[in-house]
Amino acid sequence: MRTVGVDLSAEARGTGIAVVDWDARGGRLKEVWVGADDAMVLAALDNADRAAIDCPLGWPEPFVDFLIAHRAGCAPAPTGQSGLEWRRALSRRATDLHVAETVPGCVPLAVGADRIAAVAMRAAGLLAALADAGMPVDRSGAGLLVEVYPAAALRIWGPASRWRGPATRRPWVCSSTSCEQHYLTSTGLAMTRCVASPTTHWTLSSALLSLAPSTSG
Repeated sequence: MRTVGVDLSAEARGTGIAVVDWDARGGRLKEVWVGADDAMVLAALDNADRAAIDCPLGWPEPFVDFLIAHRAGCAPAPTGQSGLEWRRALSRRATDLHVAETVPGCVPLAVGADRIAAVAMRAAGLLAALADAGMPVDRSGAGLLVEVYPAAALRIWGPASRWRGPATRRPWVCSSTSCEQHYLTSTGLAMTRCVASPTTHWTLSSALLSLAPSTSG
């Protein structure tokens, strides 16, 4: 089984990809890239059994409805709320609010009112390209792709799982192929790239998180 994690940015230079192959013994980090353009991302997804993208895969329904109504000249005026509450309800998805309420210290960027919207636009284009190529696209996570939020996952996993600090503090990473007590092994080059920056660590976290929908419950 192959999982792919994508730490998506609005531009190629900030976009990372991690590829993990799995068997009965665990996972092996095969490849890590930074600077991935759309063609590279689509090629990686094409070879994946499960894939995860660290990026919102949509906008809040109230926000979309508000924009449509605004274009038609019939947007409702806010009532019974402060400006902040009204904007919060429009700009944040239910999943964003859930993360903010259940994961201490994690407040996802508002895709309806923050720079993350530029990344979401790129993601929407990638989803459209996948659909055009005949690949299943289900934003709920039931198909090939799942949206993930590594920042929240790393907080839940604990301090030793965060990208800052040496790789030896991350109990799920090991550079030796014989470390049976670890979940993940890797070639030296791939691991060197993985610990080099937050982007590459985020891609690996995303590749691991892509398994969550198929292994939970």
